[in-house]
Amino acid sequence: TQAQEIGKPMFLIILNGLAMEAVIVIVSAIFLVTVTLGFHVAGLVMLLRWLRPYFDRPPTRLLPIALVLIRIATGQILAHLITISVWAVFYLWQDCLPNSEAAFYFSGGTYTTAGSGDLMLARPWRLLAPLEALVGILMCALSASIFFAVVNHFHRAARERLTNSRSSLGSSGDDGPGQGHPRLGY
Repeated sequence: TQAQEIGKPMFLIILNGLAMEAVIVIVSAIFLVTVTLGFHVAGLVMLLRWLRPYFDRPPTRLLPIALVLIRIATGQILAHLITISVWAVFYLWQDCLPNSEAAFYFSGGTYTTAGSGDLMLARPWRLLAPLEALVGILMCALSASIFFAVVNHFHRAARERLTNSRSSLGSSGDDGPGQGHPRLGY
């Protein structure tokens, strides 16, 4: 160990230490990303199972639609808060930040890419901040796409119901310009 280090040039000793730090940061990053994706995939599976009846028979009234969307948003926010917490607990565990408030504040700001610039991670963990921001962007985009897909599905179902009700009444479906459904906007 130390006897072996005596004959080595100083820059090789420093390189070995830096390489080991880099390996630890990379392994930690892989762990954090895997846990983040695991939480979101598990949450997505639970959400899709819960949404299955709504895809088979979408709600037709405003209040039931709003309640489904509120539940989806609440579940997604909860998933993001869990993920932020995982990163914050890691930062605390590694003494990257002084206390839990700072860890959660930093993690939340980084994950959402809002950032504030008043806190920085200790070395060598600084490289995790851009990775957390990238993961946050991707997970928020996934949440937004799920939300959009549900809204789109409900909208299409409403449009199909309107078209089917018109055709069952014997209407040609061509009501002229501006004669669409006033509440659905077409």
